[in-house]
Amino acid sequence: MQCRTDLAGELLERGAVSGVRQEKDILSDVRITRITVPEDVADAFGKAAGKYVTLRWEEPLSTAPPEPAHVSVLADELRALLPPQGTVLVLGLGNAHITPDALGARAVRHIITTRGRTLPGVTLREVCALAPGVFGQTGLEAAEVLRGLLDTLHPAAVIAIDALAAGDIARLGNSVQVSDAGISPGSGVENRRPELSAQTLGVPVLAIGVPTVVDFFAPQNAQNKTDAPPLFVTPRDVDLLTERAAKLIALAVNQALQPALAAEELAWLSEG
Repeated sequence: MQCRTDLAGELLERGAVSGVRQEKDILSDVRITRITVPEDVADAFGKAAGKYVTLRWEEPLSTAPPEPAHVSVLADELRALLPPQGTVLVLGLGNAHITPDALGARAVRHIITTRGRTLPGVTLREVCALAPGVFGQTGLEAAEVLRGLLDTLHPAAVIAIDALAAGDIARLGNSVQVSDAGISPGSGVENRRPELSAQTLGVPVLAIGVPTVVDFFAPQNAQNKTDAPPLFVTPRDVDLLTERAAKLIALAVNQALQPALAAEELAWLSEG
């Protein structure tokens, strides 16, 4: 049994799967891995069919705040997966009261919502944002909340932001994954909730996240890994990591959705 991970790039590093395509690129100091998983090999690979883009740089966010170049590269990758027009609903998943799981809720605070708003001389894309909480707090699944909103908003796409689990501690805070394959909230920490995807909701669902926890096997079970319970570890500075990761993602989402606004304007509006 191997360490659990939400990252498609880590799965591919553990062993090639015939049919899974990969290409690599470097922009500024960002290493980009783009993986395409066809439908017929998804089960063998362990990930839903779709595209998975991972961005990785050297310094973790707990050491250094997001750089403008990282924001721009992430925005470009996100924009390439989004429909060019139509309302976008941004969903911040996770529990705002548990720091490693608070990425989505924190990111939504910085999303520029434009539904019902105008700026003189600027064409804005309509954006809504919501942090629905978790089932244990509300008694509602995110999928249930989302279905109700879809009937009202009829969005062109949903962007779901959630914390991820990695299998390698070196990936904490310096990797971002974007995917058009949707998301099963909580799957990385064995608390899988109903899937949010184009197949279940009838609208494109893009998932974006940063690893905030890493999976280790309990040392006492090292001789029998198949029986090892999940043990998830988070860094000491996870609060700073989560806050900076939330701002990185929000800035990139804002930049991807509102190209008519300058980076300085987006940064100012995202703090409002």
